[in-house]
Amino acid sequence: MQLSTHQKQQLSTDLRYTANIEYNEVYNELYDHYATLVENGMATGQPFEVARAHAWQDLGAEKGIKIIERDFVRSIRRQIRKQHWFILINYFCWPLFVTTALIGILVYLVVPMLSVRVIIIGTLCIGLIPTLFLLNGYWHGYDNQKDSRKLVWQYVKEVGFLPANLLLLGLNLPKGFAEDPFWSRNFLQTYTSIAAMISFCCVLYAISFAELYSQKYIHKPAF
Repeated sequence: MQLSTHQKQQLSTDLRYTANIEYNEVYNELYDHYATLVENGMATGQPFEVARAHAWQDLGAEKGIKIIERDFVRSIRRQIRKQHWFILINYFCWPLFVTTALIGILVYLVVPMLSVRVIIIGTLCIGLIPTLFLLNGYWHGYDNQKDSRKLVWQYVKEVGFLPANLLLLGLNLPKGFAEDPFWSRNFLQTYTSIAAMISFCCVLYAISFAELYSQKYIHKPAF
C-alpha cells in the first residue's frame, strides 16, 4: 500500500528528529526499511498509526536506531583507516624515495643562490600545506556535512595535524641564523635540503587526505 506525502513526512520526522539521525546514509537506509514495514502492516489492514508504531518498535525505537548509527560510524571509520593505509602504501614506495633524494640534491645545489629569508619563508610555506588542506574542510562547511565525509574529516583531524605541527616545529628556525651569514649559509644548505625532502613527503601525506575524501564508503545495516 502506497503511503501519502503526509505519511512519508511523518516517518521522516520520526527518523530525523525523534531518533536524531546524523548521517544521510543511515537515514536513507532506515527510511526505506521503515516505510516498507509500515506499508506491509497497512497491507494487512492495520491503520497507519498502528503500523507506524509496530514498525518503530521493530527498528528498536530511538535506542535501536542509535545503535544502528553507531555501527555505521564504526564501519565507515574502519574503511577510512584501511583505505588510507592502502593509499599511503601506494604513495610511499621506491620511486618516491628516489624522487625525494633527487629533490634533496636539487635543493642542496640551489640553496647557495637564495637568501636566508627566502629559504626560511619557502620552507615554512611548504610546511603549511597540510594545515591549509585541513582548514579548507572547515571553510567548505564541515559542521554542515551530514554524510560519511564528516567522518573522513574527523579522521583527518586526528591524524593530519600532528605531522603538520611536527614539521612546522622543525622548520621554525632561530632568528639568529638570519643574522650570521656564515653560520646560516653552512647550516641552511644541509638543513634545508633535509627539510625539503620531509616537506615533499608531508605534501604527499596531505594529498592522500584529498584522495581519501573522494572515496565512497558503504555500510549496509543488518535489520
